Amino acid sequence: MLPWEIAIADWMLGASHHLTGNQILAQRHFEAGMEYTGAPGHFNTSFFGYERVRALVILSRVLWLRGLSDRAAVVARQATQEARKRDQPIDVCISLTYTARRSAGG
Repeated sequence: MLPWEIAIADWMLGASHHLTGNQILAQRHFEAGMEYTGAPGHFNTSFFGYERVRALVILSRVLWLRGLSDRAAVVARQATQEARKRDQPIDVCISLTYTARRSAGG
């Protein structure tokens, strides 16, 4: 498998665990997927609605739910910054909508 395929698989598993309430496994899979993507913008992983910015958005929520608010805020800001750099309005909107409280510290 290619690195981006492994990243997407991990993010899908992370999202599944997040939605079923297992935030510990969700965090592990999102972070594992991030390891395969390397630097932001390294390659395009936008398949089936999963790509790096959206994975960061959900990871931020997972961290918030686990009580790791400082890390959640850092990841939320990272998601918004990466979305803006890519100049993708939908990704910017998603990152701002779903991370506003975490990145604002509220």
